[in-house]
Amino acid sequence: MAAKVTTLSYGIHTIVLPHQTPHWEEISKLLTEIKSKPTMDMTEFVKLYRSIYSIPEAQLLQPPLKNLKQASMAKSEPGSLITQLLPYIADLALRVDFLFPEPIPLLAQGMQHTACVSRLQIACLLANALFNTIPTQGQNMQTLTLVDLLNLSFFTSQISKLTCIMEYFRRIREHELKDDLDYLKRNISVERRLLFSAKTPCFSESTVPLSAFKSFSTGLIEDAHGCLQADFANQYIGGGVLTTGNVQEEIRFVVSPECLFSLLVCEVMLPNEAIIITGAEKFSNYSGYGGNFRFEGPCIDNNPVDQNNRSLTSIVCIDALEGCGGIKDQCSIIPFKRELIKSFCGFSCDEVLSKDGENFHRLPVASGNWGCGMFGGNKEVKTIIQWISASLSGRDLYYFTFNDKNLTAKQEEFVKICIDNKLTVGDLYNYCIEFGGKDTEEVSIFEYIYYKFPKKEQMICD
Repeated sequence: MAAKVTTLSYGIHTIVLPHQTPHWEEISKLLTEIKSKPTMDMTEFVKLYRSIYSIPEAQLLQPPLKNLKQASMAKSEPGSLITQLLPYIADLALRVDFLFPEPIPLLAQGMQHTACVSRLQIACLLANALFNTIPTQGQNMQTLTLVDLLNLSFFTSQISKLTCIMEYFRRIREHELKDDLDYLKRNISVERRLLFSAKTPCFSESTVPLSAFKSFSTGLIEDAHGCLQADFANQYIGGGVLTTGNVQEEIRFVVSPECLFSLLVCEVMLPNEAIIITGAEKFSNYSGYGGNFRFEGPCIDNNPVDQNNRSLTSIVCIDALEGCGGIKDQCSIIPFKRELIKSFCGFSCDEVLSKDGENFHRLPVASGNWGCGMFGGNKEVKTIIQWISASLSGRDLYYFTFNDKNLTAKQEEFVKICIDNKLTVGDLYNYCIEFGGKDTEEVSIFEYIYYKFPKKEQMICD
């Protein structure tokens, strides 16, 4: 379904919504049938479901819908999928023309801009995503649809992702039944942030001192309340969240489904861009990673709200380089500087957590092994890159190693050496670039910098 782009008076393109497409009248009739038939059986629902998708029957078999039913049972009474939840989701989807009297801006490449919507508006959009009614907005961005996730739901981890999304709808429905308008009107914003060349620091000459660094072998980034929380993003925001992806970004987006709004409005990120999501609530607890990802029940997120009625949670989405070679290659000037620009662009944002009336003090950034999984990033190199960027942004860095006690020990020793020797951002940057240009035996970057100083005891990391 191709979208016909419209433009606001000030030159920003806008998102095409379901009710603005030629087939909305037909689709709305089918959604109304689902909404008004709480007594229908699964077979009848499947028939209506396929009609809305308008795809060949072979591409959407009944088992995935049975798995959708299985996913919905996490906190529901048997039978409530058909009698309550799906009719409610259909009703939500039908409200799109009422809930969106104003257009949503497209956050295009090279433009610093923000899209802000209410919690109920996002629920309406995700309801339409479940029924595959949102048109594709362009080739250089994601499509917000759950059709692939439904088709792949024979994987246990995919059923868990669906369970998280159904838990989200169940909770939104609860708040609507309570007429909790304060909750439903809370805002979620997505900001596209651009780092202009004139604002890029001269890393090699920086005399900025290194900020405080804390390493945690336990805990999760998303539970670091009072911190700017890092999302290890794909350049296409959300990555494989709506298909087979089950790593850091995808997990964050299904336990906090309001983050999925960013897929609708954001074009692919450029190297000097980051995306900031503010106000997204965490609805589900989980365990595991990858194929072992499992839904572990509802999460009650009690974060306070700011003056703009947004939950005090800010997520910074930054995409790492993929496949940039070994440790020395990653310390060569082009990839090293690219990762610095990317992380500094995100970490230097003016997020809501740091604003206290007229005062402004940047709070810590919570991050971890950014780009160190399938993308092949070196954990020590990414430690240094993020520490430099956090320091230049006026933030402390809280680094979550995801149960890697050995890495935590290495980091603590390395940080002590750097602080004891009063290294600056420029010192650390220049040591890394020097290391990247050396034709020496393969040693770690921590070791290389460590042995620059008189103390020659064996490092913990050896």
